Amino acid sequence: YRDGKEWSNSWLTVGASSRYNDKIKASFSNFGKQQVDIFGPGVEIYSTVPKNTYDWAQGTSMAAPAVAGVAALVWSYYPRLTASELRTILIESGNAHPALEGMSINAKVVDALKALKMAETYAKK
Repeated sequence: YRDGKEWSNSWLTVGASSRYNDKIKASFSNFGKQQVDIFGPGVEIYSTVPKNTYDWAQGTSMAAPAVAGVAALVWSYYPRLTASELRTILIESGNAHPALEGMSINAKVVDALKALKMAETYAKK
């Protein structure tokens, strides 16, 4: 969004969510009711680190790849979706959370299963 208007129908801005319902927005996450489209898991993510090992990490740098992974999963099953349709599916199928109201445009956290189910309806059009 720029000056209150959407400037790209395929761009997705991601915030970091936690697994804690009472603190769903990660304390360090970017947010904004006109800036963030959707949240993805970004707290206590078990991930690869240097020297061929794993460790716990957090950040929007964990949340954005999680949302991108859901997008890749959906697109792998439904490759004829446009980028705009995929963006809409990710946002519309997300799980609404009242604590994210005012923290993002849509107040939702990405949901892979719901995104796949919604993509199926788009594919049948």
